[in-house]
Amino acid sequence: MPELPEVETTLQTLKPYLEGKLIDRVEIYTKKLRVMVPENLGHRMEGRKISRLSRRAKYMIWALEGGAETVESFSPLAIIIHLGMSGRFRVEAKDGQAFQPLKHDHMMIECGDSRIIFNDARRFGLIDDYAGESVENCHYFKHLGPEPLSDAWGLGTFFDALKSRQTSIKQMLLDQKIVVGIGNIYANEALYMAGIHPLRPAKSLEFYEVKSLMECVRAVLRAAIAQSGSTLRDYRRISGEIGGFQEHFQVYDREGKSCPACEKAQKNNPDSPHCCVQRIVQNGRSSFFCAIKQRYTRNTELPGVVTSRLA
Repeated sequence: MPELPEVETTLQTLKPYLEGKLIDRVEIYTKKLRVMVPENLGHRMEGRKISRLSRRAKYMIWALEGGAETVESFSPLAIIIHLGMSGRFRVEAKDGQAFQPLKHDHMMIECGDSRIIFNDARRFGLIDDYAGESVENCHYFKHLGPEPLSDAWGLGTFFDALKSRQTSIKQMLLDQKIVVGIGNIYANEALYMAGIHPLRPAKSLEFYEVKSLMECVRAVLRAAIAQSGSTLRDYRRISGEIGGFQEHFQVYDREGKSCPACEKAQKNNPDSPHCCVQRIVQNGRSSFFCAIKQRYTRNTELPGVVTSRLA
């Protein structure tokens, strides 16, 4: 599933084609994705200007203004889009020919010289609208925690949220009520960078460890955005190219391989212990970790998790 870096990459690359542009025509080819596409949504979008594109968690928000001279069309309107498992956008130049949708194309928007098309093979994506004054009051967003790259994700508040929780720190990073958008890949990578075992109870983390973890989460997300996200299966940039961050994974999907820290240690000292990255399943999701760098506690290893040496 596209996570925060993939959604942010998509948003930023769509901006030149959509932000500040007038919507000339909208065609909607699918009535039902994750939820029903609102009735007459395309008609209500046409003639409006897209004033701003923004992101909340893994949702994109398109703020629309203006429209035909009716009371309804002058009311605020926000288009809310979620990419689901396989949703993606592509951009094509208008060529004077009638648009022919491809398989799994669900929406086409014409703005100026461009066509922007939403395609979603698995149909877990979402296209919805919100007509209230403040989009933050939309039911999709009311339950969400702070953005991990914003100042709203404060150290004191995060530490307080963890200190009484027996839940594993990995699960807390994936809890959208605590902090949004991190996703499984980036939680694995951040925990490795911070040297924290994914099964550690949240309440066992010291204040300095929480501070380090927050810094690592932000560093991993920024690095992933700089690489246009990660492509494991479906995700593509609007150009059709894959993301690049999967080439920089340190533990995710590297079961049986050495992590970078252990590789470096053995180069410096061939007798030093080094690991094979291990995989466990937590709440149905894979967790990858180095049992040397990410000890369960400072002095002991987690029972049942074996630290191995490579020959």
